[in-house]
Amino acid sequence: MNLQTAKGQAEDKQEMFNNGADAILIKPFSPLELIEIVNDLLKSSNLND
Repeated sequence: MNLQTAKGQAEDKQEMFNNGADAILIKPFSPLELIEIVNDLLKSSNLND
């Protein structure tokens, strides 16, 4: 699960990870940051084989 949020506090991020988030993007974010996260998620899930 990838979350895009305006909440950037450490407590908010920890709660999101505790609820199943694999990655969190804090708004505003760059498109390159999104691409990097997607690539990392693909590598970790072996979906790019």
